[in-house]
Amino acid sequence: MRFLESIQGVYDRIEALDHPTIAAVNGLAYGGGCELAIACDLRLMAESAKLGVPEILIGVLPGAGGTQRLPRLLPPAIAKQMIFFGDPIDAATAARHGVANAVVPDEALERTAREWAARLASLPPLALASAKMLVRAAGNADLKSGLDAERQAVGFLYGTEDGREGLAAFLEKRAAKFRGE
Repeated sequence: MRFLESIQGVYDRIEALDHPTIAAVNGLAYGGGCELAIACDLRLMAESAKLGVPEILIGVLPGAGGTQRLPRLLPPAIAKQMIFFGDPIDAATAARHGVANAVVPDEALERTAREWAARLASLPPLALASAKMLVRAAGNADLKSGLDAERQAVGFLYGTEDGREGLAAFLEKRAAKFRGE
């Protein structure tokens, strides 16, 4: 139980990070590897990659969030098939069902993941953190509450240095320099 609490805690902390996270899935991500990937915000998969939770085949279940996160990402029938039978899904299927954001040739995976990370790193950190928080909350709140939270976040961001810098850069037709302030 302590081990499961520990690993669930790690994956929960990854999911709760303010910064967006990218899972670059290469090869077989089964069990804990799949659960780690689905705890991330974005999933980039190599063409040959597969995701799976085969734990039922040894008489147990995924213990690091697989039974809870997969049904939130996949259509229920697909999540049930993966969990009940231990069947993996390939990269194309993961992309078709929205689990993978993109599928790339195997040899392009690391380069593409680094490009995505660099692109995210160039964006305003306060706005990214707010976006991540709002998207996460959207799955747990009614529309009115979500819109209220969105209004508060956008109002806050307009008052930040990054908000002012972004607007000035847009008007001056130059690249913004965000500092997280």
